Amino acid sequence: MIFKPSGTRRPCFWGARMFGDHHDDPSAAGEIKGFVMPYLGQVDERLPVRPSDLVPRQAVVDYPTDFNPMSKANVEKLSTRSEQPTNALLDVYAPDL
Repeated sequence: MIFKPSGTRRPCFWGARMFGDHHDDPSAAGEIKGFVMPYLGQVDERLPVRPSDLVPRQAVVDYPTDFNPMSKANVEKLSTRSEQPTNALLDVYAPDL
């Protein structure tokens, strides 16, 4: 999701951003037409469509979130897995985006 800065100060903590004052809410201004919320740990069986070459959840769910260098194979696995649920959800729930 991308937001244009409105010139106003935005809260920097998640809770304040999610539940705070939304006087400059982009959805209310018609700037957001819709969204999907994919994530790496999405349960494969809950995807509305599963590509035949789906990188399984188990292949990425335990990947560490640290700053160690990543192998090319892991970069490929994680990036492919990121794209697959995103595309599946967009195709089914927001095909016009």
